[in-house]
Amino acid sequence: IVHVVETRFMQKQSHLIELGLARLGLFQAFCLPTMLFQTSKDFIWIIRADPNLHPSISGTIVHLLEGNQNFILLGSNANPEGFGRTQSPFDNFLQQATVMSGNISLVQEAYEKSAAGAVLLETRLDADDGLNLDFIKTVQTEARTNLVDSDNVKESSQLWRLWCTNSNFEWHPLNPFPETFQVTA
Repeated sequence: IVHVVETRFMQKQSHLIELGLARLGLFQAFCLPTMLFQTSKDFIWIIRADPNLHPSISGTIVHLLEGNQNFILLGSNANPEGFGRTQSPFDNFLQQATVMSGNISLVQEAYEKSAAGAVLLETRLDADDGLNLDFIKTVQTEARTNLVDSDNVKESSQLWRLWCTNSNFEWHPLNPFPETFQVTA
């Protein structure tokens, strides 16, 4: 199984520095901790950010990702689809992206496994959202149950499947419920 989590950060918005700093705060508070503490580390996280981000933003992200070789920060405004399924070379997938952090060899290895027919799991994660800490493990367990037979080969009757979450938490910086004032006599 190849599991790729993909996140976009400030693509084509490098000139909006204040917005970038605000989004960086959300990334630090919500997104990053849930990826750092996943109970399974068997995944690749590709974060695509505008290659021209202000150095204070890109440098902070690089620092936050240090020591996590499977967390890849690419300077790129492209978002190619079909990780390895297009039968195109790995360089076409990169589309001249700049590797800012992480081990790109892990991405290439996963890309080649996917191209060779391994079960591919793709998860989209917004930079201001988070995942349950067991998300990666749970989805991979479900994939093994539903997409892989006992010989570790894809079953012909299930070539793809879409999983959706059935619950979520929403946060609001302010109370979303109107305050009511009660008058007591």
